[in-house]
Amino acid sequence: MPVGDEDKWESPPFEATERDGAIYGRGAADTKSNILMHVGAIRAWDGKPPVGIKIVIEGQEEVGGGAFATFPTIRPELFDADAMVIGDMGSVRPGVPTLTIALRGMFAVTVEARTLAGPKHSGQFGGAAPDALLVLIRALGTMHDENGNVAVDGLRRESWTGASYTDEEFRALSETRPGIPFLGTGGLGERIWSGPALTVTGLDALPVESAVNAVVPFARAKVSGRIHPGQDPLEAQAALVRHFEAQRPYGVELVVHTAETGSGFAANTGGPAYAAARDALADAWGGETVSIYVSNGYVPPPPTNNDDNNGPGGNGPGDGPGNGPGNGPGNGPGHGPGHGPGGNGPGGGN
Repeated sequence: MPVGDEDKWESPPFEATERDGAIYGRGAADTKSNILMHVGAIRAWDGKPPVGIKIVIEGQEEVGGGAFATFPTIRPELFDADAMVIGDMGSVRPGVPTLTIALRGMFAVTVEARTLAGPKHSGQFGGAAPDALLVLIRALGTMHDENGNVAVDGLRRESWTGASYTDEEFRALSETRPGIPFLGTGGLGERIWSGPALTVTGLDALPVESAVNAVVPFARAKVSGRIHPGQDPLEAQAALVRHFEAQRPYGVELVVHTAETGSGFAANTGGPAYAAARDALADAWGGETVSIYVSNGYVPPPPTNNDDNNGPGGNGPGDGPGNGPGNGPGNGPGHGPGHGPGGNGPGGGN
Protein backbone atom coordinates (compact mmCIF):
# COMPACT_ATOMS: atom_id res chain seq x y z
CA MET A 1 0.00 0.00 0.00
CA PRO A 2 1.26 3.54 -0.71
CA VAL A 3 2.96 5.63 1.97
CA GLY A 4 0.68 8.63 1.46
CA ASP A 5 2.01 12.15 1.96
CA GLU A 6 5.69 11.69 2.86
CA ASP A 7 5.77 15.18 4.37
CA LYS A 8 3.63 13.83 7.23
CA TRP A 9 6.20 11.18 8.12
CA GLU A 10 8.53 11.99 11.01
CA SER A 11 11.15 9.67 9.51
CA PRO A 12 11.68 8.22 6.02
CA PRO A 13 8.97 5.59 5.41
CA PHE A 14 11.36 2.99 4.00
CA GLU A 15 14.10 3.44 6.59
CA ALA A 16 13.39 1.57 9.82
CA THR A 17 13.77 4.09 12.65
CA GLU A 18 13.68 3.28 16.36
CA ARG A 19 12.00 5.80 18.67
CA ASP A 20 10.92 5.27 22.27
CA GLY A 21 11.30 1.50 22.07
CA ALA A 22 9.28 1.11 18.85
CA ILE A 23 10.32 0.69 15.22
CA TYR A 24 8.72 3.06 12.71
CA GLY A 25 8.60 2.51 8.96
CA ARG A 26 6.20 1.55 6.19
CA GLY A 27 4.79 -1.84 7.07
CA ALA A 28 6.69 -2.17 10.37
CA ALA A 29 3.44 -2.91 12.20
CA ASP A 30 1.44 -4.44 9.37
CA THR A 31 2.75 -6.87 8.39
CA LYS A 32 6.51 -7.11 8.96
CA SER A 33 6.19 -7.47 12.73
CA ASN A 34 3.56 -10.17 12.20
CA ILE A 35 6.20 -12.26 10.45
CA LEU A 36 9.06 -11.47 12.80
CA MET A 37 7.07 -12.41 15.88
CA HIS A 38 7.01 -16.04 14.71
CA VAL A 39 10.73 -15.92 13.97
CA GLY A 40 11.35 -14.47 17.42
CA ALA A 41 9.30 -17.16 19.14
CA ILE A 42 11.31 -19.88 17.40
CA ARG A 43 14.59 -18.16 18.24
CA ALA A 44 13.54 -18.07 21.89
CA TRP A 45 13.79 -21.88 21.73
CA ASP A 46 17.14 -21.74 19.93
CA GLY A 47 15.38 -22.94 16.82
CA LYS A 48 14.26 -26.15 18.53
CA PRO A 49 10.73 -25.62 19.92
CA PRO A 50 9.17 -28.54 21.82
CA VAL A 51 6.38 -28.88 19.25
CA GLY A 52 6.14 -29.16 15.50
CA ILE A 53 5.59 -25.81 13.77
CA LYS A 54 4.39 -24.80 10.33
CA ILE A 55 4.78 -21.18 9.26
CA VAL A 56 2.42 -19.66 6.69
CA ILE A 57 3.19 -16.24 5.23
CA GLU A 58 0.60 -14.78 2.88
CA GLY A 59 0.31 -11.29 1.43
CA GLN A 60 -3.06 -11.37 -0.25
CA GLU A 61 -5.19 -10.04 2.61
CA GLU A 62 -4.81 -6.44 1.45
CA VAL A 63 -6.21 -7.22 -2.00
CA GLY A 64 -9.29 -8.90 -0.57
CA GLY A 65 -8.80 -12.41 -1.84
CA GLY A 66 -6.36 -14.43 -3.86
CA ALA A 67 -5.39 -18.08 -3.74
CA PHE A 68 -5.26 -18.28 0.05
CA ALA A 69 -9.05 -18.08 0.20
CA THR A 70 -9.31 -21.55 -1.37
CA PHE A 71 -5.84 -23.15 -1.19
CA PRO A 72 -6.20 -24.65 2.34
CA THR A 73 -9.15 -26.75 1.17
CA ILE A 74 -7.17 -27.90 -1.88
CA ARG A 75 -4.11 -28.94 0.15
CA PRO A 76 -5.46 -29.44 3.68
CA GLU A 77 -2.52 -31.62 4.72
CA LEU A 78 -0.24 -28.58 4.54
CA PHE A 79 -2.36 -26.79 7.15
CA ASP A 80 -3.26 -29.65 9.46
CA ALA A 81 -2.47 -28.60 13.04
CA ASP A 82 -3.65 -28.92 16.62
CA ALA A 83 -3.60 -25.16 17.13
CA MET A 84 -3.20 -22.01 15.04
CA VAL A 85 -1.45 -18.84 16.16
CA ILE A 86 -2.48 -15.97 13.89
CA GLY A 87 -1.03 -12.55 14.62
CA ASP A 88 -2.68 -9.60 12.94
CA MET A 89 -3.94 -7.22 15.61
CA GLY A 90 -2.53 -5.03 18.37
CA SER A 91 -2.96 -5.06 22.11
CA VAL A 92 -5.84 -3.20 23.72
CA ARG A 93 -3.16 -0.86 25.06
CA PRO A 94 0.66 -0.98 25.32
CA GLY A 95 1.88 -3.50 27.85
CA VAL A 96 -1.39 -5.41 28.17
CA PRO A 97 -1.28 -9.01 26.83
CA THR A 98 -4.28 -9.36 24.56
CA LEU A 99 -5.98 -12.25 22.77
CA THR A 100 -8.35 -11.50 19.90
CA ILE A 101 -11.18 -14.01 20.21
CA ALA A 102 -13.63 -12.87 17.52
CA LEU A 103 -13.95 -10.91 14.29
CA ARG A 104 -17.00 -8.97 13.26
CA GLY A 105 -18.59 -10.00 9.99
CA MET A 106 -19.24 -7.55 7.18
CA PHE A 107 -21.56 -6.81 4.27
CA ALA A 108 -22.25 -3.99 1.87
CA VAL A 109 -25.12 -2.62 -0.19
CA THR A 110 -25.59 0.22 -2.66
CA VAL A 111 -28.73 2.33 -2.53
CA GLU A 112 -29.95 4.54 -5.39
CA ALA A 113 -32.45 7.33 -5.86
CA ARG A 114 -33.54 8.36 -9.36
CA THR A 115 -36.05 11.19 -9.71
CA LEU A 116 -35.59 12.98 -13.06
CA ALA A 117 -34.63 12.13 -16.61
CA GLY A 118 -31.78 14.61 -16.31
CA PRO A 119 -30.61 17.64 -14.34
CA LYS A 120 -32.96 20.62 -14.33
CA HIS A 121 -32.12 24.26 -13.60
CA SER A 122 -32.70 24.89 -9.91
CA GLY A 123 -33.84 28.44 -10.54
CA GLN A 124 -36.66 27.24 -12.79
CA PHE A 125 -37.56 23.85 -11.28
CA GLY A 126 -36.12 23.84 -7.75
CA GLY A 127 -38.69 23.68 -4.96
CA ALA A 128 -40.96 21.18 -6.70
CA ALA A 129 -38.74 18.98 -8.85
CA PRO A 130 -37.62 16.08 -6.61
CA ASP A 131 -33.93 16.27 -5.75
CA ALA A 132 -32.40 12.75 -5.81
CA LEU A 133 -29.57 13.75 -3.50
CA LEU A 134 -31.96 15.07 -0.86
CA VAL A 135 -33.95 11.84 -1.17
CA LEU A 136 -30.83 9.74 -0.65
CA ILE A 137 -29.57 11.82 2.28
CA ARG A 138 -32.92 11.48 4.03
CA ALA A 139 -32.86 7.70 3.49
CA LEU A 140 -29.32 7.36 4.82
CA GLY A 141 -30.29 9.31 7.91
CA THR A 142 -32.85 6.67 8.88
CA MET A 143 -30.11 4.10 9.58
CA HIS A 144 -29.40 5.72 12.98
CA ASP A 145 -31.46 7.23 15.76
CA GLU A 146 -30.95 10.69 17.24
CA ASN A 147 -28.11 9.39 19.42
CA GLY A 148 -26.28 7.67 16.59
CA ASN A 149 -27.33 4.12 17.50
CA VAL A 150 -28.03 1.80 14.56
CA ALA A 151 -31.82 1.81 14.08
CA VAL A 152 -32.18 -1.04 11.57
CA ASP A 153 -34.27 -3.94 12.80
CA GLY A 154 -32.64 -7.36 12.66
CA LEU A 155 -29.02 -6.39 13.37
CA ARG A 156 -27.68 -8.16 16.43
CA ARG A 157 -26.28 -6.22 19.37
CA GLU A 158 -25.15 -7.65 22.71
CA SER A 159 -23.61 -6.19 25.83
CA TRP A 160 -19.82 -6.30 26.17
CA THR A 161 -18.21 -7.11 29.51
CA GLY A 162 -14.62 -7.69 28.46
CA ALA A 163 -11.67 -5.33 28.20
CA SER A 164 -12.13 -2.18 26.15
CA TYR A 165 -10.66 1.22 25.43
CA THR A 166 -11.22 4.19 27.67
CA ASP A 167 -12.95 7.17 26.08
CA GLU A 168 -9.63 9.02 26.05
CA GLU A 169 -7.83 6.13 24.34
CA PHE A 170 -10.53 5.77 21.71
CA ARG A 171 -10.56 9.51 21.02
CA ALA A 172 -6.81 9.44 20.46
CA LEU A 173 -6.86 6.27 18.33
CA SER A 174 -9.79 7.44 16.19
CA GLU A 175 -8.46 11.01 16.05
CA THR A 176 -11.89 12.35 16.98
CA ARG A 177 -11.64 16.12 17.38
CA PRO A 178 -11.99 17.62 20.85
CA GLY A 179 -15.58 18.38 21.78
CA ILE A 180 -17.05 16.07 19.11
CA PRO A 181 -19.18 13.33 20.74
CA PHE A 182 -18.93 9.68 19.76
CA LEU A 183 -21.80 7.99 17.97
CA GLY A 184 -24.24 5.86 19.93
CA THR A 185 -24.86 5.03 23.55
CA GLY A 186 -23.67 2.23 25.81
CA GLY A 187 -20.16 0.95 26.35
CA LEU A 188 -17.51 1.35 23.67
CA GLY A 189 -17.00 -2.41 23.45
CA GLU A 190 -20.69 -2.86 22.67
CA ARG A 191 -20.61 -0.19 19.99
CA ILE A 192 -17.43 -1.22 18.19
CA TRP A 193 -17.25 -4.99 18.82
CA SER A 194 -20.46 -6.75 19.84
CA GLY A 195 -22.88 -4.45 18.06
CA PRO A 196 -23.48 -3.38 14.44
CA ALA A 197 -21.98 -0.42 12.61
CA LEU A 198 -23.25 1.12 9.39
CA THR A 199 -20.94 3.45 7.51
CA VAL A 200 -21.48 5.37 4.26
CA THR A 201 -18.25 4.59 2.43
CA GLY A 202 -19.04 6.19 -0.93
CA LEU A 203 -21.40 8.72 -2.45
CA ASP A 204 -21.98 9.50 -6.12
CA ALA A 205 -22.74 13.21 -6.49
CA LEU A 206 -21.13 16.21 -8.13
CA PRO A 207 -18.12 17.50 -6.16
CA VAL A 208 -18.40 21.03 -4.83
CA GLU A 209 -15.80 22.27 -7.31
CA SER A 210 -17.97 21.05 -10.20
CA ALA A 211 -21.34 22.09 -8.77
CA VAL A 212 -23.90 23.67 -11.09
CA ASN A 213 -27.27 25.24 -10.37
CA ALA A 214 -29.29 22.14 -11.13
CA VAL A 215 -31.63 19.74 -9.36
CA VAL A 216 -29.79 16.41 -9.05
CA PRO A 217 -31.58 13.62 -10.98
CA PHE A 218 -29.66 10.60 -9.63
CA ALA A 219 -27.68 9.80 -6.51
CA ARG A 220 -26.11 6.62 -5.19
CA ALA A 221 -24.33 5.59 -2.01
CA LYS A 222 -22.49 2.53 -0.76
CA VAL A 223 -23.07 1.43 2.82
CA SER A 224 -20.70 -0.91 4.64
CA GLY A 225 -21.96 -2.90 7.60
CA ARG A 226 -19.95 -4.52 10.40
CA ILE A 227 -21.89 -7.03 12.43
CA HIS A 228 -21.80 -9.23 15.51
CA PRO A 229 -19.38 -12.15 14.95
CA GLY A 230 -22.20 -14.67 15.36
CA GLN A 231 -24.65 -13.12 12.89
CA ASP A 232 -25.10 -14.45 9.36
CA PRO A 233 -23.90 -11.67 7.00
CA LEU A 234 -26.58 -12.51 4.43
CA GLU A 235 -29.22 -12.18 7.14
CA ALA A 236 -27.81 -8.81 8.19
CA GLN A 237 -27.54 -7.62 4.60
CA ALA A 238 -31.16 -8.59 3.97
CA ALA A 239 -32.21 -6.61 7.04
CA LEU A 240 -30.68 -3.41 5.65
CA VAL A 241 -32.17 -4.06 2.21
CA ARG A 242 -35.62 -4.40 3.81
CA HIS A 243 -35.05 -1.21 5.76
CA PHE A 244 -34.24 0.84 2.67
CA GLU A 245 -36.99 -0.72 0.59
CA ALA A 246 -39.49 0.27 3.29
CA GLN A 247 -38.43 3.92 3.07
CA ARG A 248 -40.19 6.38 0.78
CA PRO A 249 -38.27 9.64 1.27
CA TYR A 250 -40.55 12.39 -0.11
CA GLY A 251 -42.55 9.58 -1.71
CA VAL A 252 -39.64 8.31 -3.82
CA GLU A 253 -38.90 4.58 -4.06
CA LEU A 254 -35.30 3.51 -3.56
CA VAL A 255 -33.40 0.82 -5.48
CA VAL A 256 -31.05 -1.35 -3.40
CA HIS A 257 -28.33 -3.69 -4.68
CA THR A 258 -26.46 -6.22 -2.56
CA ALA A 259 -22.66 -6.27 -2.65
CA GLU A 260 -19.93 -8.26 -0.89
CA THR A 261 -20.34 -10.17 2.38
CA GLY A 262 -17.95 -11.82 4.81
CA SER A 263 -18.66 -14.11 7.74
CA GLY A 264 -17.50 -13.24 11.22
CA PHE A 265 -15.55 -15.56 13.46
CA ALA A 266 -15.92 -16.46 17.13
CA ALA A 267 -13.19 -18.55 18.73
CA ASN A 268 -13.63 -21.60 20.92
CA THR A 269 -11.81 -20.46 24.06
CA GLY A 270 -12.05 -23.76 25.91
CA GLY A 271 -9.08 -25.58 24.43
CA PRO A 272 -5.70 -26.30 26.09
CA ALA A 273 -3.74 -24.08 23.69
CA TYR A 274 -5.89 -21.09 24.61
CA ALA A 275 -5.34 -21.70 28.31
CA ALA A 276 -1.61 -22.11 27.75
CA ALA A 277 -1.51 -18.88 25.74
CA ARG A 278 -3.27 -16.90 28.46
CA ASP A 279 -0.86 -18.20 31.09
CA ALA A 280 2.23 -17.67 28.95
CA LEU A 281 1.30 -14.15 27.93
CA ALA A 282 0.44 -13.20 31.49
CA ASP A 283 3.77 -14.54 32.67
CA ALA A 284 5.72 -12.81 29.90
CA TRP A 285 4.07 -9.44 30.46
CA GLY A 286 3.56 -9.65 34.20
CA GLY A 287 -0.15 -8.88 34.00
CA GLU A 288 -3.53 -10.45 33.34
CA THR A 289 -4.28 -11.46 29.75
CA VAL A 290 -7.43 -9.84 28.38
CA SER A 291 -9.65 -10.78 25.43
CA ILE A 292 -11.15 -8.51 22.81
CA TYR A 293 -13.10 -8.68 19.57
CA VAL A 294 -11.86 -7.05 16.39
CA SER A 295 -13.63 -4.40 14.41
CA ASN A 296 -10.94 -2.45 12.61
CA GLY A 297 -10.43 -4.86 9.77
CA TYR A 298 -11.82 -7.94 8.18
CA VAL A 299 -9.75 -10.99 7.37
CA PRO A 300 -11.85 -14.05 6.47
CA PRO A 301 -10.70 -17.06 8.47
CA PRO A 302 -9.03 -19.82 6.44
CA PRO A 303 -11.44 -22.59 5.48
CA THR A 304 -11.20 -25.62 7.74
CA ASN A 305 -13.08 -28.85 8.10
CA ASN A 306 -11.72 -29.47 11.59
CA ASP A 307 -13.98 -27.86 14.16
CA ASP A 308 -11.59 -28.93 16.94
CA ASN A 309 -9.13 -26.29 15.74
CA ASN A 310 -11.45 -23.40 16.49
CA GLY A 311 -9.84 -21.11 18.99
CA PRO A 312 -8.42 -17.65 19.50
CA GLY A 313 -6.17 -16.03 16.99
CA GLY A 314 -5.15 -12.61 15.84
CA ASN A 315 -7.41 -13.05 12.85
CA GLY A 316 -8.78 -16.48 12.08
CA PRO A 317 -9.33 -19.88 13.62
CA GLY A 318 -7.03 -21.83 15.81
CA ASP A 319 -6.91 -22.90 19.43
CA GLY A 320 -3.91 -20.73 20.08
CA PRO A 321 -2.82 -17.20 20.93
CA GLY A 322 -3.28 -14.24 18.65
CA ASN A 323 -1.85 -11.08 20.17
CA GLY A 324 0.84 -10.74 22.75
CA PRO A 325 4.55 -10.22 23.19
CA GLY A 326 6.80 -11.14 20.32
CA ASN A 327 10.45 -10.79 19.52
CA GLY A 328 10.05 -7.91 17.12
CA PRO A 329 8.48 -4.51 16.54
CA GLY A 330 4.93 -3.95 17.65
CA ASN A 331 1.75 -2.83 16.05
CA GLY A 332 2.18 0.88 16.61
CA PRO A 333 4.14 2.75 19.29
CA GLY A 334 5.19 -0.06 21.57
CA HIS A 335 6.12 -1.00 25.07
CA GLY A 336 9.47 -2.42 24.06
CA PRO A 337 10.31 -5.77 22.47
CA GLY A 338 9.63 -8.94 24.39
CA HIS A 339 10.27 -12.63 24.15
CA GLY A 340 7.22 -14.80 24.44
CA PRO A 341 4.79 -17.06 22.67
CA GLY A 342 3.11 -15.70 19.61
CA GLY A 343 1.57 -12.29 19.40
CA ASN A 344 1.84 -9.19 17.35
CA GLY A 345 4.71 -7.65 19.21
CA PRO A 346 4.44 -5.17 22.02
CA GLY A 347 2.63 -2.47 20.09
CA GLY A 348 -0.39 -0.67 21.29
CA GLY A 349 -2.50 -0.19 18.18
CA ASN A 350 -2.97 -1.34 14.65
